[in-house]
Amino acid sequence: MNQNYAEDFIIPQEGFVRQPVVLKVLGISRATLWRRIESGDYPRPVKLSPRVTAWRVKDIRALISRFDEPEQPYEGEETDDKA
Repeated sequence: MNQNYAEDFIIPQEGFVRQPVVLKVLGISRATLWRRIESGDYPRPVKLSPRVTAWRVKDIRALISRFDEPEQPYEGEETDDKA
């Protein structure tokens, strides 16, 4: 990790990023990443070659922007509204 903490979390404007960058940016474990990919919550990576898997930066940026949307209660979760 660099001395400048912020530099470690900068992702490019376009292109692809590998799994270690995705994990750092999202702040999750590898197991959580793949569990959420399998559930359809997170975007799938693409194969750039037989041994190289990466995520499109635009997909990761779209995922991050979803975190900024107002949180909706889960189905079955009670809300503060008393009707």
